[in-house]
Amino acid sequence: MRGFTEWNSNERDDSSSFAVTLEGHADNNNESETQLPLANVARIMRKIVPPNAKLSQEARETVQESATEFISFVTSEAAAKCLKEDRKTINGDDICWALENVGLNNYAAASRRYLQKYRDDELQRLAASQGCPADEEYLRLRLFEGNKETSRDR
Repeated sequence: MRGFTEWNSNERDDSSSFAVTLEGHADNNNESETQLPLANVARIMRKIVPPNAKLSQEARETVQESATEFISFVTSEAAAKCLKEDRKTINGDDICWALENVGLNNYAAASRRYLQKYRDDELQRLAASQGCPADEEYLRLRLFEGNKETSRDR
């Protein structure tokens, strides 16, 4: 399987995504430092296969490399978008946009649902820690838009 840098330099016209994604890592020749941890990949794989199934070292390493390539690819798309918008932080919406941009609409839709659920859960957690009621509109106004007065406050 060819590496991310090889794909990017041979098939992309916009080399800025390469520079943003690998900034600070260009001199890193140790491939194990840029791969997902093999133990984590194997643990995820074991959750999917039947309990008595065996996973070869080759299978684990292939999935490790593929998952790392996938993450690098999507992140480079999101980083290029942030670079064009003069932003330094990639957020969840950027990742969802990148998934759509590369044609992975099903993954983008699932990621957007997960991202919304995550944000809703964070909102509830924050409200509970501040002793606020759990009404979503009230929380958004009070916690994310400042201390604007609502009809409930009057």
